[in-house]
Amino acid sequence: GVRFILRLVDLTTEHHVWGDSFDGDRERPLELQDRIVAGVLRNLRTGIRGAEIDHASRTAPRNLDSYGLAMRALPLLYSSTPEAARRALELLHRATEIEPDDGLAAALAAWGHAQLVMYNGTLAPAEEARQARQLSRIAAILDTDDPIALTARCAVHISAREFDAAEALVKRALARDPTCGWAWGRSGWLHSYRGKSEAAI
Repeated sequence: GVRFILRLVDLTTEHHVWGDSFDGDRERPLELQDRIVAGVLRNLRTGIRGAEIDHASRTAPRNLDSYGLAMRALPLLYSSTPEAARRALELLHRATEIEPDDGLAAALAAWGHAQLVMYNGTLAPAEEARQARQLSRIAAILDTDDPIALTARCAVHISAREFDAAEALVKRALARDPTCGWAWGRSGWLHSYRGKSEAAI
C-alpha cells in the first residue's frame, strides 16, 4: 500500500489551513489519484475560506482590504441577529468605499439589509428591503461566480418571496461549489417555503 499526506500551510503565518491523508494500492495509481483530487476539491475551498475568516477576525478592520472586511462581516451575518447585521453592514459599507466594484461585499450587504427586515431590526422595513434589492442587482452585475455571493443573493430573494429567482441562484451556487453548506441550507429553506418538506429535509 501507499499513503499520501497533503498539507496546505499559509507561509506568511505558518498557519495550518487544511490537511488530509489518502491510502491506496500502489498497483492502482489512477484510482488513488481520483480519490485525492476528489478530496482536495471537496475540502480545499472551505479550508481556505475558514482561514481567511480567521485571519480577518484577528486583524484590525482599519488594516483590512475590501475582501478582508467582507470575511470579517460574514460570521456576523451568519449570527442572524439585527445587532450583528448592523455591525456587518458597517464593515461592508466600508468595503464598498474601498472597492466599489466588489460584488461579494455588495451581495453580503444586500443580505444584511434583508436581515434587518426579516428579524424586525429596523423602523423602516420598506427602505431596508429596497436597499437589499438594489445591492443584490449591483452584485449581479459585479460578481456572477462566487458561491457565497450567489447564496447571499438567493437569501435576499427568499426574504422577498421571489422563489424562482432564489432557486436559480442557489442552483448556480451549488454548481460552482457542491460543498457549500450555506447554499445547501438555503436550498432546504427554499423547498420548505414551497411546501416540499421531504426535499427540504
